[in-house]
Parts: sequence; C-alpha cells; structure tokens
Amino acid sequence: FQQALAAAGPVLVQEQRPLEFYDLETNPLFAHLPVSEKVALKKTDTAVAVPLLVKEKLVGMLHLGNKKSGDYFNPEDVDFFATLASSLAVAVENARLYKEELEKREMEQELGVARRIQEKLIGRELPKLPGIDLAAIYLSSRQVSGDIYSVIPVKEDQLALAIGDVSGKGVPAALLMA
Repeated sequence: FQQALAAAGPVLVQEQRPLEFYDLETNPLFAHLPVSEKVALKKTDTAVAVPLLVKEKLVGMLHLGNKKSGDYFNPEDVDFFATLASSLAVAVENARLYKEELEKREMEQELGVARRIQEKLIGRELPKLPGIDLAAIYLSSRQVSGDIYSVIPVKEDQLALAIGDVSGKGVPAALLMA
C-alpha cells in the first residue's frame, strides 16, 4: 500500500484534483509509472483518489473504493469528495499544527528546567575576600548556553576564576559544558 501511495502522491499534487483510477493502463497521467507501481495501485482497489491539499502541499489522500453497484463515480460524486477533501485537509493541517504547538510547549518547559539547573550550577553567591568587592552577572542569549564561570577560593586571600565558553549556542553547547 505504501508503494501505491508513493506512486499516486506526486500525480495528485501535480494535478491538484481528484483522479480516477479505473483504467491505469490507458490513463496518460499514469503512463510514466512502472508496471510494479500500477499493479500496487490496482491492489488498493481505489476507484478515485482525492488529494488533501493545504496551500498546494499534500497533507493526505482520500482513497475511495469502487461502488457496491460496480458503477463508476459520477462527476457530482467526485465534486462532493473534492469538497469533503478540502475540509479534511484543513482538519489534518490543524491537527498537525496543534501537535507542533504541543511539542513546542513541551520543549519550552524542558528548556526552562534546563535553564534553572544551569543557573544552580553557576551559582549566585561569590566568595568573600577581605578588601575586594566581587560582582558577577550571567545573561544567556538563549534559555540555556555553553557559558559557565566559577569563582573558587584558593587561600584566605586568593581566588581562582574559571571561565568556560563552548562554541555554539543553546542546548548542544549547554550539554557539552555541563
């Protein structure tokens, strides 16, 4: 079935309309297909295939089997299926966009957790050293980054300053730095 879908998809996108699959051997739209793909299309028992298009992008296909009576679908039937396909295409695209939005929100939540972890690794308090005032600020260009610093007391009157900067930005750089 996947082979049949792969064969029909480009033709449906090119034509931008429902296609009848009644006679694949004589239909010029399918003349370029190898015999194996024509056989695969026949095995689906598809009489009419209707593209689900959103802005000329194929988001699905509606495959209709033969009528029980054995008659071909008439133009009114095909028009109805084309109208139905328009609504289905919008529904499929809306579902895809909704899923994409959920994934984006989940990623933002995960990045928020990563940012809080990174802030804890960097720390807020600097060691006290008599006679020296220390201050530091950490501002990431993204939610997480590959930058890190640490101020480490070595002796009572000495500090070590460690600064790290991994090339790149975002999660990959932050993971490498961690």
